[in-house]
Amino acid sequence: MKLDLNSKTLVLLQGLPGAGKSTFVKKWGLEPYTLCKDEFRIMAGCVKNGEISQDSNGIVKRVVYMLLEERLKNEVFTVIDETNVFGTTIDKYTEYAQKYGFDVLIIRFNTSKEECKRRQAERGFRAVSDELIDKMNRFFVHNKANAINAEDIDGIVKEV
Repeated sequence: MKLDLNSKTLVLLQGLPGAGKSTFVKKWGLEPYTLCKDEFRIMAGCVKNGEISQDSNGIVKRVVYMLLEERLKNEVFTVIDETNVFGTTIDKYTEYAQKYGFDVLIIRFNTSKEECKRRQAERGFRAVSDELIDKMNRFFVHNKANAINAEDIDGIVKEV
């Protein structure tokens, strides 16, 4: 499957921390289309004791939703780079997409929790605890019909 950057599509990346979501964004050159809460936390100065803090989560969410709504109003293909393991988060993004006539595509990263934990050692201040990965893994929503596996993306259709 190819991602069409000309389409009215909201792409939700879904996977545990360390599953390869941000690597996927870089691999396919999707940075200009991507909203990432971790990047906004860093911009807000939420790096404490060598890790990204959730202290400003409220304002970070508001900024992401505000920018998302503006992008959707302007009919811009958009990628959300976050875990999206909770059904309520997916539902919130889906509401925004429906409001502006966008399709939602969930790209799932099926990296095992053991592999995600192993990768944390290489992530520096972006690392999360094994306990958090275990918790997120328990809540991982797998039953969304509009989800495809990351391995099934084989190209990008660029703007004309």
